[in-house]
Amino acid sequence: ITKKAYAKINLFLNVLSRYADGYHEVSTVMQTVSLADDITVALVGDEIEITCNNSDVPTDERNIVWRAANLFFSEIGEENRRGVKINIVKRIPISAGLAGGSSNAAATLCALNELFGNRISRERLLELGAKLGADVPFCIVGGTAYADGKGDMLHQLAGISECYIVIAVGGEGVSTPWAYGELDRRFNYFADGHNAPMPDFVLKEELSKNLYNIFEEAILPLRPTARELKKIMLSSGASASIMSGSGPSIFGIFDDVDSAQKVVAEINQMGYFSCLATPVKQYF
Repeated sequence: ITKKAYAKINLFLNVLSRYADGYHEVSTVMQTVSLADDITVALVGDEIEITCNNSDVPTDERNIVWRAANLFFSEIGEENRRGVKINIVKRIPISAGLAGGSSNAAATLCALNELFGNRISRERLLELGAKLGADVPFCIVGGTAYADGKGDMLHQLAGISECYIVIAVGGEGVSTPWAYGELDRRFNYFADGHNAPMPDFVLKEELSKNLYNIFEEAILPLRPTARELKKIMLSSGASASIMSGSGPSIFGIFDDVDSAQKVVAEINQMGYFSCLATPVKQYF
């Protein structure tokens, strides 16, 4: 079975507080986009085997896809464990705040569940996803959703209006734990909490006016290429542009495809990754 593993962007992302266990309370609106990896899962052999077209992606137990497969077999019972070969065709940039790993894990869980006759319920699949990472449940469901708690408590929203989304990454990787550490230092470990009003677009779909990402305050000063990419998008017709997740990927919202394609071409000519994407509806 081959599944699309769609990238995720954050239309709104705020960190409200820090839990005692080191995790953070977040408030975020997430959106799946058409940029995607392909995950092919086959029941073959005796072990969990992973192959990938990107040599920077680990193919052993360090890969969240391996952990997703192992968790699935633990859930259905060791007596049902089978060898599985998982091939990843990687298009989503890694360490970019686009949930590439989480989407791969989500696609793996869904593919294995289908191969085994959908014996795990939707609700339980989401619970398993949450054990792997905060973004995995959303990547299972897709579409547009508001998430709170640690980012794994989902509330489905109406889809955003059709638009063109330019995604760009300038080769500056960002580790998510490091990014949260930068936020902690900037906001005194959220000892006093942090507030940013929920945007109107959650109710009114006023997208461009209400994009927000708290990580920009900590990451953009340290990532000059990301700052440059955002400036290019805003000066080239984007109605709005912000960083996604903990970065350093930047996306811009465009109303017309010609302007979006020109920006993609310009950024690619600079030697950076850029692509044109569109919103993807809920696909579970």
